[in-house]
Amino acid sequence: MGESDTVQIFTAGFALIGTLITAFLTYSIAKLAKDQKNGNAAITKVHTIVNGGMRVVLFANLTIARRLADVTKDPVDVAAAAVAEKLLTDHDITLNK
Repeated sequence: MGESDTVQIFTAGFALIGTLITAFLTYSIAKLAKDQKNGNAAITKVHTIVNGGMRVVLFANLTIARRLADVTKDPVDVAAAAVAEKLLTDHDITLNK
């Protein structure tokens, strides 16, 4: 198995993980939306779940982008990895304000 095959396997794996996370978030948000007794507490839970899911997706994107940049050394892939890292950093900074 070559490096290209490995990158494709990682990409497919992360895509599957992202799909599963999206399904879980959709289910969780729908369940919390039905529970209107908690008012603002339900909104806070939804916000926390969405932020956590977004961080997982951004981290997975960064991991794939870095791996691809390491394999290809293509300036476009290196730039994409830098953008992915900035997106994750910006997301984390926003959460910690």
